[in-house]
Formats: sequence, structure tokens, C-alpha cells
Amino acid sequence: MAYRSPKPNRPSQLQRDDWGRVTYYRAAQESRGRTGYAVAALLLVAVAVLCLAGFLLVRVLLPNSPPVVLPSFITRAPSTSSPEPEALPSASPSPNVSPGEAQVTMNPSQGFVNTLITVGGQGWWPNEPVFVFLRSPEEGEGRGFAYAAAVADEWGSFRTALTFPNEIRWVGQPWAEVIARGNRSEIEASARFVLVPPTPTDTVPPPTPRPTQPPTVTPSVTDTPWPTATPWPSPTPVVVITDWRGEYYTNMAVSGEPALVRNDVAVDFNWGAGSPAPGIPVDGFSARWTRPFHFEEGPYRFFVRADDGVRFWIDGQIHVDEWHDSSGETHTFEVYLSGGTHSLQLDYYENVGGAMIQVGGQKIQTPTPSPTPLPTSTPTATATPAVPTATPVIPTDTPPPPVLEAWWAEYYDNPALQGRPVLARRDAQVDFDWGDGSPDGAVPVDGFSAQWSRELWMSAGVYRFYLQVDDGVRLWLDGMLLLDEWHGYTGDTYMAEIEVPGGIHRIRIEYYEDVVLAHIHFWLEQVY
Repeated sequence: MAYRSPKPNRPSQLQRDDWGRVTYYRAAQESRGRTGYAVAALLLVAVAVLCLAGFLLVRVLLPNSPPVVLPSFITRAPSTSSPEPEALPSASPSPNVSPGEAQVTMNPSQGFVNTLITVGGQGWWPNEPVFVFLRSPEEGEGRGFAYAAAVADEWGSFRTALTFPNEIRWVGQPWAEVIARGNRSEIEASARFVLVPPTPTDTVPPPTPRPTQPPTVTPSVTDTPWPTATPWPSPTPVVVITDWRGEYYTNMAVSGEPALVRNDVAVDFNWGAGSPAPGIPVDGFSARWTRPFHFEEGPYRFFVRADDGVRFWIDGQIHVDEWHDSSGETHTFEVYLSGGTHSLQLDYYENVGGAMIQVGGQKIQTPTPSPTPLPTSTPTATATPAVPTATPVIPTDTPPPPVLEAWWAEYYDNPALQGRPVLARRDAQVDFDWGDGSPDGAVPVDGFSAQWSRELWMSAGVYRFYLQVDDGVRLWLDGMLLLDEWHGYTGDTYMAEIEVPGGIHRIRIEYYEDVVLAHIHFWLEQVY
């Protein structure tokens, strides 16, 4: 038998080959799997980085977005190591306000007239002027009247202040719409200021700090991460003057820098024992009002009523100079003005006690007497014209028609002739018997007052003036007090006798009714 070597153990060799091969393939597969995971992770990180960079680039390139949108994005970005995103609002007043989402804030949000209000806002165009308007409920959707202005800072925020005006149109109103409007963007936002009726003990609103700031604002280290940022554009509010420029002083001499400058729609104030505004004392202050005003050509009658001293100029010429203590005295004068714009100036001071000032005027509508003398006789009809030198015209004492043919009457809802009249009209005569009624529905049946004034041509002679009243009465002739019976009586008759020169004379009657019956009768007669 020939010797044959044994066959190789193929199963075991194949097992070894197969096992080694299998082991090799499995290690390569695991290595390739780990490499794929790493590549995928790197791709995801790269995509995330590219998305973030693209998002930031788009945000930066958007118009008008850097001051508003970019800080908002930073604030929303997740952060676990630094609290700086929460400190951004202290450096930028409006980090979370998007364009078109303007907001207005007020401090205080309610008060009386003459209350100093701080108005702030955010959401406007950077560096654009922003005007602050007031609108009453009766004006509906009107634009209102501007009372203050400011310039928005680089973040679109502004701050200013105004004194709520003491005007007749706010009497009885429940609230006022405070509107901030951008001058270029027309962006608008508003808030309501609630008007609180003053009680008898509230003479003036509680003092409100003025919105003044030091020239350089030193930011807090903990609250403001950007030390160079200044929240507001200017520490001094811009005053928009549309009517009277009112300047108020803390002395009685109208001297130095005014403590308050504001727009006054009318010079018609009765502060009583109070003050014009916070920061102005209740006694020992003064004020000056100036404005240009357009007049039609013609004669005008002005009046000034003050407690205490007052002076009044027109075009630099003084017409009222009563710089002394007084108690609600009324001063009148007449002047002929050419057509056009004239400058008016009114100075006033308050010493102690009550404080009030009023000024007004009106054009005298009735034409003045003709300067041409009247003829002495009626010419007869003739075919031949009269020779001018043969029949000269001789002036006579024939009286011209009165300048004012009726009484100008003003009725008040109080017995002291204070404030604005609730009724003004022309009365043909001062001859009334209202009984237990009143002159008009706007006037109360008790506790009212009235005054009548007129001009009357009177020939030279001695006259007697009569007044029968219930209750008090005063009578002036050309500014001279003839009768002073300012007390409560029932149906008394008073008489004053005086000699007057020929010409036009001014007569004024003041009257008040206390309770129950009310009547007044005036007449005069020439004695000789």
C-alpha cells in the first residue's frame, strides 16, 4: 500500500480562514461606522454655523433694524454663563419694541390742570422730532394741539414734559388724549391722562419733580453695560408756543430767568390761594405774557382785571400801568389800531392773598361819529346852486350818536364777577325784575353777578344817576366810583349827583344777587 499523507483538515482551516476573515470584516465595518458618525456630526455643526451666520447677516442688513431688532435677537439668544442680555434694557429704553409698535408713558397718569406731566416714548425713528399733542373727547379724531416736543435718541426713544393747560375747553372733561407723533415717520401712539376734579382743599396739584437731568449722566455699573449711552436726548423740554408765551418767575419783579415757560391759550386765570404751577410760590410771584396778534383796522376796547399789579403794552406803548397791590380791579382803555399784526405784552405780579389775572378785548362795531359838522338849517329848494362862500357851515352843539348804542352785559355764575362770564350779550336797558328767577338758563337763580358797560354822549351839565337794586351794586363814570353799595339789601334806591363836561362818557355798573328776589333798575336825569 502506498503511503498517502493525510488530507488537510479543511474544515478546521476553513474555519480558521473563515474566522480570520470574518473577524477582519467585522472590525472594518465598525471603523467605517464610527467615521460616518463623525462626518455627519461635523456636517450638522457646519450647517448650524452657516445658518446662524446667514441669519445674523440678514438681520444686520435689514434697514432701520440695528437699534431695535438686533438687540432683541441678542436678548433671545440662549446664554448660561452671562446675565448681560438682561441688562440691555437699561442701556436701550426700547430693546424689545419693533418698528411700528410705538408706546407712550406718562407720569403721573392723572391729575388736575397745571399738573406737570413727564411724557416718554419708544419706537420712533432715530433722531427724528416727536411732537406731543393734547386732544379732548369733544375733538373726536382731530389732530389736537401741540404742547411739547423732543428729539428721539439713537434707539428711537424720547422724553419731555408739559404742564397741563388751564383752559376753558378742559372744564368738565373726564380725560385728555396725550398723543406723540413723529414729524418724519408719522408714527403715532397715545395714552389717556385722567382729569381729576379738584376738591375745595386742593388748591394746586401735588408737586411733581421736573424732568431735569445733570448735563452728564453717569451710568450705573450694575445696570448699564454701555457707559456711553445717554437715555434721553436733552434735559430741557422743548416748548411749542402757539398762543401766549407765558413766563413765570419766583419773584415779584419779573426779573432773572423764568422758572417756567409754557404755552397759554388765554390769559384768564383765577388761582385763588393757589399757584400757577408746581415750583411757583403761592405768593410773591410774577408772570409775563407776550404774543403777536393780527387785528383788523378800527377802534378796540380792552380790559385788564388783576389781583395784584398789572401793566399792558401794545407795540411797546403802555396803556395800563397799575403796578400796585389791588383786589380784583378792572382797568379799561380804547385804542385805534391799524390793520395788521401788533405785539402785545402783559406783566403781572402777585403779592399775598388771592391771585387772578384776565385780559380781553373787542372791536367796537358801531361806527364812530362822522367828523363832518351838521348843518344849522335845512336848505330850501332852489334852481340856482348855492355859492359855498355865501352859506358857510357853522358847527353846533347837536350831539352825535352814541358810540355804543346798547349796554354790553356779562353774567357770571358766582356773586364776585370771577372767572369767565357764562353769558355775554347786549341789553337795550338795565331795567330788569327777575323775581325768584334768573337772567338766563346758564345763570343760577341765586348767587350770580353781572356787569354792564356802555358809552353815552352827554351835554355839559349836572346829572343825577339812580339805581334801585336787590342786592349789591357799584356805579362808575369814566373810571370814577360814584356808588359803592356792595352789600345785601332789598329794593333800596341809591342816587349820585355829579357835574360832567360835554362829550362821550363811559358808564359801568356792577351788580350781584344773593338770595330770593333779584332786580335792578338804572336811570339818569340832567338837573341843569
